[in-house]
Amino acid sequence: SGSIMATTFVKIGNTVTVGSGGTNSIDFTSIPSTYTDLQLLLSVRTATATYQIDQIKLRFNANSSSAYAYKGALASSAGATADNSAGTDYWWFGFAPRPQATANAFGNTSIYIPNYASSNYKPSLSESIAASNGSGDYWYLKLSYGNFAATVAINQITIYSGDAGGFSQYSTATLYGIKNS
Repeated sequence: SGSIMATTFVKIGNTVTVGSGGTNSIDFTSIPSTYTDLQLLLSVRTATATYQIDQIKLRFNANSSSAYAYKGALASSAGATADNSAGTDYWWFGFAPRPQATANAFGNTSIYIPNYASSNYKPSLSESIAASNGSGDYWYLKLSYGNFAATVAINQITIYSGDAGGFSQYSTATLYGIKNS
């Protein structure tokens, strides 16, 4: 009979909670390479007041070269489409409500990053949903595969909004290390 490997989730550092005045980005730095995989959980709202829903993006290791590619499915209150890009300087992985959306509405995202410390390229998977919950209700769902074309371990993750407005108060981000033992 086969053995079952136990999986342990360990919170890396503290949950980031954005204070009053907001923040331009959410950063996780000095990520140790002692885990098998990473999982990032976000509950965010952006601070730019245009439209109802904003894109959220990330960079690994502060790398702003053309090392990112992503493919995904995008569904919204307006319909569905594919979303593909290659050779970009970021990974657009999800959505968040903006100030015009109903107060206290936050977008939720999960990002899974397997083998983040390997010397191979870093494929990742995200699931994200955001809704405005107001008049002219808008909702967006994105399932995305991202690839970071780098052979170094991921030791930093920076999350930022598409319109560079940053994140609103009470947005949270938690990073977990996953160990297979």
